[in-house]
Amino acid sequence: MTDDTAPNAEQMRLIAELHGLGRTYDKFPDTVTTAFVRGRRRIGSLPDKYSPVTEPASRFSADPERGE
Repeated sequence: MTDDTAPNAEQMRLIAELHGLGRTYDKFPDTVTTAFVRGRRRIGSLPDKYSPVTEPASRFSADPERGE
């Protein structure tokens, strides 16, 4: 792991234990560490023309037989 943000083995073992991944870390330490580092990366920014809402939500009823 060449990433500077990767924790050392002691820190990684503690983090894995806290999240219930102790046994997995014992078997696959590189995989768990890589997943941890990857999960800490920032998500890239959205494109300029991205619209999270494509159209207004329509009204709906929990009862499919009853229309509104």
